[in-house]
Amino acid sequence: MPSPASAAHPLTRPGWVAFSLVVLAVPLGMMLAPPAPPPLPHLARMPAVDSQLLHGPTVDVQSAAGVVDVSAWPCSAPCIARTGALAALAHGPSPPPLVTVLTTTPDAHPAIDAAQAVEGWSVLQVEDADALHATWFAARGSAALPTGGLMVVDRHGSVRAVVPATPEGVEAARRAWHHLQSADPG
Repeated sequence: MPSPASAAHPLTRPGWVAFSLVVLAVPLGMMLAPPAPPPLPHLARMPAVDSQLLHGPTVDVQSAAGVVDVSAWPCSAPCIARTGALAALAHGPSPPPLVTVLTTTPDAHPAIDAAQAVEGWSVLQVEDADALHATWFAARGSAALPTGGLMVVDRHGSVRAVVPATPEGVEAARRAWHHLQSADPG
């Protein structure tokens, strides 16, 4: 029988040592890990209006999740810049779903041609542009939203960001969309 003085202390056994290292590593890892970014703000709801799908995956205006552009035709530089920004997103890494909502009859809108060249870009035609505008202004409430940009919309139809149709805006849209995919939208 071993003497009490020569017996190993129970906490020096390999199992206890491993357990104590794990117990210390978890809180230390939580302290050193970068904090999760805050959720993106809710700016407005996408309005519920009737629309017709002209091209791409099935979606409607209210449930459009991804990067959304509301456009008219003819429209000069602003509409073409937003269509170009959507095309840049479509051809970049891990493109988000893209949606162009047309408020006028699309005779030859560049978004239709661009959408036909890639996967995951839907083009919708609203039946009543006045109803879209009225429900949009009602849905956003008193929120002052920038206009002329691309909207980043979560899977619940909530506008979470509005970004300009510039190279910086394209990157901001990509980051916002990936943030929405990796975190609780809040």
